[in-house]
Amino acid sequence: MASTISGTLTLSSTLNVAVPVGSTALTAYNIGIAPTLTNSYAAGSGPNQGNKIYQSSLTATGAVADLDLTAAVCVDGTVGFTHVRELWIFNDATTVGYTLTYGLGTNPFSPMLGGTTPTVVISPGSVQRFYRPLDTLGWTVSGSIKTVRVDPGANTIAYRIIVLGD
Repeated sequence: MASTISGTLTLSSTLNVAVPVGSTALTAYNIGIAPTLTNSYAAGSGPNQGNKIYQSSLTATGAVADLDLTAAVCVDGTVGFTHVRELWIFNDATTVGYTLTYGLGTNPFSPMLGGTTPTVVISPGSVQRFYRPLDTLGWTVSGSIKTVRVDPGANTIAYRIIVLGD
C-alpha cells in the first residue's frame, strides 16, 4: 500500500520591539513583528505535492557524513528520491562553534546553491531549510546530483535530516 502525504509546514516568528520614550516617540510602545510562511502538501508529484519522506537522527563524528538520496530508505519503506521539495538539516549541537557545513563532496545535492563549490554553514541550535514547493517537480535527483553531505569539522555533532519529495 502506498503512503500518502498531507499536511502543512508553517514557519512563524514573533518578535516585539519596545520603543522607549525619546526624540522620535512621545510615549513608549511595542511593535509586533510576526512573519509567517505556510506551505501545504498533498500526495502526488506536482506543485505542493510529494510521495516520500525521509527522516533520521544522526551523529557526525569528526568526519563528513553523506546521505545518498537515490538510496535513502523512506519512512514508508520505499527507497530513493527522483525529486526533492524540502530538505531540512537541524544542527542539534549546543556548543558554540560546533557548526555543520553542508555541500561539496562527490555528486553533491546542492542545486539550490550558487557557484561552483557552494556550501552553507549551519550554526549550533539552528536549522537550514531548503524548499521548492511550487515548481513542477522540485529539484531533480540524479546520479551526479544526489549526495547530502554534512561536515562537522573535528567535532562530534548530533543532527537531523528531513527530506520530502518523490
